[in-house]
Amino acid sequence: MPWTSANVAPLLDVSKLALAPPAAGASGVAGETRPAGPAPQLLADLARYQTETGDLTAAIRSVDRASELLGAKRGSMSDSDLDAFNRAQVEIRTDIARQFRQRQELATAQTHLLRATHLANSIKTPYERSQALSSLARTLYDGQTSTARDYFNRAIETAQLVKEPVEQVIVLSAIARDLTGASHIEQTQDWFGQAASIATTLQKPEDRLIARAVLAKHRAEAGDTAAAKTLLSEIIREVESGVKTPPELGQHQAEAFSALALSQATHGEIDTARTDFAAALHQAQALADPEMRAETLLYLAQDIAAAGDQEAAAKLVAAAGPWDDSPTTPEAVKKSLLDEAKR
Repeated sequence: MPWTSANVAPLLDVSKLALAPPAAGASGVAGETRPAGPAPQLLADLARYQTETGDLTAAIRSVDRASELLGAKRGSMSDSDLDAFNRAQVEIRTDIARQFRQRQELATAQTHLLRATHLANSIKTPYERSQALSSLARTLYDGQTSTARDYFNRAIETAQLVKEPVEQVIVLSAIARDLTGASHIEQTQDWFGQAASIATTLQKPEDRLIARAVLAKHRAEAGDTAAAKTLLSEIIREVESGVKTPPELGQHQAEAFSALALSQATHGEIDTARTDFAAALHQAQALADPEMRAETLLYLAQDIAAAGDQEAAAKLVAAAGPWDDSPTTPEAVKKSLLDEAKR
């Protein structure tokens, strides 16, 4: 059976996790400083977590604040960076819309869905646009099957414009994951197969490792734990062989282990879930870059919350902060959820 708070042991031991965030101004690079306060992307990641916990008011506040911060620096951003953030917004706002629809607040759901659609249509980079369209399709599938099919087709057509092989692996496997969520199992295997085929052709070890790690994460998010485990084992063997590893590999591995653990916890495999959640936390804590570490802790927090361990999730979020007025402690999260329920 799935884990519940009635279980004796938590899903993740966070007793030794430092709540103090990395010092403001520490970027991990000599002579370089970071601006005080959370970056827009981190606020977007926080919004994902808050959406997972059902605190939609906080999630909307976080993603709106992220948009405001981004607007202040838009002139200095590249089109690809802006598209990456807008894709994240699409994913968050479609999930917010889905939850409002489940609460039968249909007008509010439609407002957020329309905003997500507008953002998706504004994205120019094929790599980001394809993933945004696929995310929209997955959310629309429950209530607007025909429209969802159109968005999936647009996502697939846009994916054909992606030229960089690693990005092709990521996009195709993301579409496959979303098709799983829309119950298109046969198509899912086709797209995962295409992504895996491209990954095997990559010549650079660094590219191959990143492609496999993201593919493992998407496989795990789609519930295919066997394939995810195989990919993670291949990565470990290749790293142990002494190949050069890119700095971001640890983040992708941590997220893959976290997604794998969530899938296992959902299916009642609690002991293996604990092991893989611990592996994810170990990878996250080993990351040298503070922002990368924070992003990974937030992803792990989202999965831990989805698995039912709200207390551990809240502590992970607190360790990734600071978040100003956003609830991060277990008590603050509970209060926020109660306030949301009263509205």
